[in-house]
Amino acid sequence: MHTLYGIGNPLMDSIHQVSAGAIEDLGFEPGSMNLITAEQQGAIAAVGTPLRVTAGGSCANTLRGAACLASRFGADLRCIYSGAVGHDTQGGQFESILHRSGVESHLRKKPAAATGTSTILVSPDGQRTMFTQLEACRLFQPGDVDHTAIASADILYFTGFMWDTPNQEEALRQAMQTAQAHDVQIVIDIADIFVADRYRDKLMEVVPQYAAYVLCNEQELASLLGQRDVDRGTLLQLARQIPVSWLVKVGSEGCFLVNADGIRQVPGVPTRVVDTTGAGDAFAAGFLFYRLAGAGEIEALQGANALASAIVAIEGCVYEDIPAATARLFPTPGAGQSAE
Repeated sequence: MHTLYGIGNPLMDSIHQVSAGAIEDLGFEPGSMNLITAEQQGAIAAVGTPLRVTAGGSCANTLRGAACLASRFGADLRCIYSGAVGHDTQGGQFESILHRSGVESHLRKKPAAATGTSTILVSPDGQRTMFTQLEACRLFQPGDVDHTAIASADILYFTGFMWDTPNQEEALRQAMQTAQAHDVQIVIDIADIFVADRYRDKLMEVVPQYAAYVLCNEQELASLLGQRDVDRGTLLQLARQIPVSWLVKVGSEGCFLVNADGIRQVPGVPTRVVDTTGAGDAFAAGFLFYRLAGAGEIEALQGANALASAIVAIEGCVYEDIPAATARLFPTPGAGQSAE
């Protein structure tokens, strides 16, 4: 059995459909991730039409996706998720959804804070804008890290959102040290331009030291490298100089695998965009699952693109809602869709 261990910010997501221009009217940039207060949350939640409430947070979305693919293909994969929730009803709901999704929860309950929430406003073009209250998420600390479970995992996965507080950062550093000491592969997902801009220096310290793969989009990569004004080709060549494999997402064009061996593009899968919520999380889920199922890097990226294209064609990051006809098109692990 293979094990994927993820550490993230557990959030209960409330997804709302809004009209064109609604995000700008609120004074925010469409497609952004914003940390807000409880007072702001109430006003923002009143905008638009509520569609659904579900368990969220990038890392949880990714592990749910990997578990969904494992179930579909009968793969022997153990997905473990760790993070901090409140000792409240929403924390219990979050844990129940994880279990129903096939994810084992190592949640740490914090009585002093509520479970984190995120209001996600989806515009008519499918763009998602996030408004998040981290609450209990920020209380995750070094003592919450399960070093025994990490030491026996195949991959340790986390997102840049976990760098929000000194205690979260220290917990991640200790987790990475344990993973590295036991030859556990470390995969870091930058996850948002907000993360790249705010934590650039710290991330660029740990990436070459610990990471095997870093997932990001073109804008996030440009921020991390401090190269916002160069063309794509130059940016990718600069990324090659850092000793890590970059998985660079470029929307409908697919993605690039960038490392010392070269630059290879994997085309995207055509789809109709309904809601981009969880697109990057699904991409990560696909890549991690296929790699753990024995696929090569290019084949794993084909699977990542396929799952991401399926999730943006539905409302919310709810893998169970992917139509059966779409799921049947996912590549079978190890079938050799492409050469390395």
